[in-house]
Amino acid sequence: MHTFGDMAEIVDNIPEFSPVQDIDAEDAAELLMNFDKSGLVHTIWTFKTPYICTICNCNNAECMLFHLKDRYKSLTIVRKGHEIASVTRDTCNGCGDCQNSCPFNAITVHGGKAVISEECYGCGICRNFCTAGAIRLMPKL
Repeated sequence: MHTFGDMAEIVDNIPEFSPVQDIDAEDAAELLMNFDKSGLVHTIWTFKTPYICTICNCNNAECMLFHLKDRYKSLTIVRKGHEIASVTRDTCNGCGDCQNSCPFNAITVHGGKAVISEECYGCGICRNFCTAGAIRLMPKL
């Protein structure tokens, strides 16, 4: 387990999570980029906003947050990000890999092109599975 800041001291005192490796911001950014490329879901957990408790990175099948969202049919457990996925239609080959990877079921393929619905949370997972490079994250309007 890798943690940074005050959370490292808290988690290090919980035996099942100890020992932890305290890392700096540069190493944390590199880890997040590598996790992103492997398709992990990134979630930020807060005790009380704006205090960040944890940045969690897991696959969709093992994500406790997504499990709770699905079990209780509540999208308020997970808040939407500040960005949304956007498809460059000329580049999209309609393979459907983005659709299969989306943890929010926000992508469908129509007419051989990916279509992003308003259900998009801006997690960016689809972008990592798009072999054509047709998906990018854009600021919400």
